[in-house]
Order: sequence, then structure tokens, then C-alpha cells
Amino acid sequence: MEKEMQNLNWKCLPKEVRKEIRAEYQNAIEGSDLESFLQDFFGDHNLTSDTEPEEMLVVEMKKVQEMAQNDIARAMLLTIFGDKCLPDTPNTPDSGELKTQVAEGEPKFNEGQLVIYEGRVYVIEGKTGKHHYSLRGTCYEVHEDYLEPYTEENKETLEEKEMNRKALYNALCELESASVKVRKALISM
Repeated sequence: MEKEMQNLNWKCLPKEVRKEIRAEYQNAIEGSDLESFLQDFFGDHNLTSDTEPEEMLVVEMKKVQEMAQNDIARAMLLTIFGDKCLPDTPNTPDSGELKTQVAEGEPKFNEGQLVIYEGRVYVIEGKTGKHHYSLRGTCYEVHEDYLEPYTEENKETLEEKEMNRKALYNALCELESASVKVRKALISM
């Protein structure tokens, strides 16, 4: 295995795991399968050195893209991550964003449109503020960022969640019933 690939394998591991692997390597009997496997996979230079590779920072892409839309935050992100890690200027053809830009002042959702809020499907009853909507059958006034458009793709996922919710509810009812029976039995003793 090439040294570059060995280094990449090594960098992917958390610091604690690298410590454990070094300890296993030190305890391995010379010529054993474990020792040769570790040497082939990570390289002797990674297993015998105490220097640690740079830690990798993992951030949700969506959060970085949202922050990158703010000019001041974008400048800070460019300093930290460099330009290869950030999307192009938001809402340009090359930005990689799949969302269409909603024109200023136009509602993101229309009255009667199906939306998803906290895993349930609602109908938009009306617009209550600049970015807020009322949902039919509720007293909710919800900001548009918390709403997703309802599509056929997420219909199956929502149906599965509803079935799981019903199954959980039924199991809780059975548990409560059994609990009542146990209490009655204890009282009668």
C-alpha cells in the first residue's frame, strides 16, 4: 500500500483509536499476523511516531452554506476553510444550490399548498407575517424555514413515521394496561 494511502487511513481514525492501535502494535509479537497487517495498512511511520496528524473538522454542509450567505461570516469561513470548501456565491448558476431564489416579497408557500412541519402534513391556511404562515387545523404560526414542501418522495417516509408512531402508541397502551394489572395484583396481596 502506498504511503499516501496509509497516511489517509491513519488520519481518518479518531485520536483515541490511534492510541489503541499503537498500543496493540507495541504488544504484537514480532512476525505475527496482527503486526504485519497493521504495518501494511497504516505504515510503520504512523505506528511508531508520536506526532499526530491534523485533526479533521466536520461541519454539516447545510450549516456552512447558510453561513456563507452572510458576507461577514463568508469572509471568516474563507479564512478558516479556504475557498475550496465553500460554495460559490449564493444563487449564481455555478453555486451548486438546487433551491430557486424566492423573489423578495413573494410568499414561499401559497394558500392551500401541502407542507411538512415537524414530520406531519399540513395545509397552508394563509400568510400571517413577512415569513410566517398559519397551518389549517392548528393555532400554529410557523416561520417558513421550518416548513418543507410536501412531495411524493417524502410521502412514503411520512407514512412510515406515522405507522411507527401508531405502533409505539399501541405498545404504550399495552404497557399501561399491564402496569394497571400489576398494580391491582399488588394491592390485592
